[in-house]
Amino acid sequence: MREVLRLATELGNAILKSDVYARLSEARQAVDARADVREAVDAYEQARSGLKGCGGVNPQALRELQLCRERLDRYGEALALLEARQAFDEMLDNCSRIIRLIVNGETEPEDAAAGCGGCPGCGG
Repeated sequence: MREVLRLATELGNAILKSDVYARLSEARQAVDARADVREAVDAYEQARSGLKGCGGVNPQALRELQLCRERLDRYGEALALLEARQAFDEMLDNCSRIIRLIVNGETEPEDAAAGCGGCPGCGG
């Protein structure tokens, strides 16, 4: 167990040294430097979290998300942050896939086909 935790720490440190993480950190700093951009990002994230779940999409929530995204599109810093987050999330997903492949021979989590599991609509 000690070896696994040591290697997990090593992986975490490697992630912190990666160009993908550096890009994310720089994008966060650029957004945080401007209150108007930070506010637009926060509004977009809040609207986006309102759509999570597997139930039917609320048209009003979807419209709110679209309006927030249009506002976000005005700021290069915000778009850079979204792109950097996506690249970072993809890197972490790839790490998880590699671990799953080595441990159990699969690249997707066992519950991936069952939906989110958080609502009755998806059967998860």
